[in-house]
Amino acid sequence: MHLILKWSSNSGKVYSLGVLSKKEEKYIFEINEQELKNAILDGCIGIGNFSLLNRVETSNELFDFFKNRIVSKDSWKTKELLKKYKLHEYDEMKILSITKARSINDRYWVEEV
Repeated sequence: MHLILKWSSNSGKVYSLGVLSKKEEKYIFEINEQELKNAILDGCIGIGNFSLLNRVETSNELFDFFKNRIVSKDSWKTKELLKKYKLHEYDEMKILSITKARSINDRYWVEEV
C-alpha cells in the first residue's frame, strides 16, 4: 500500500508532499522535495521531524508524524474502530488509509495511491 501525503494552503491549492509505503516490515517515506518547497513558500510549516536533507526516510516503526494521526493499538477506541471498518487486526497503514490521517489541527491528509 502506498499513501500520498497532501497539504492544502489557505487558498485551497493542494500539494503532494510525499509517499508513505511499507515494504518488508519497513516504513519508507519519500519526500517530494519540490512540492514541499513550494508548499513551504505557500505557508506549510513542513512535515514534522522530516528534513529536506534526507529525501527518503526508512524506519522499522511508523514515523511519529503519521503515528500521532491514528488511534494507538492499546487505546480503548481501537476495538470499536476495527469492528466499524471490518478489520481483523490492527494495521497502521490500513487505519491511516481509512481515516485519511486527518487531524482537526491542520490541513494534512493522506490518500491511497
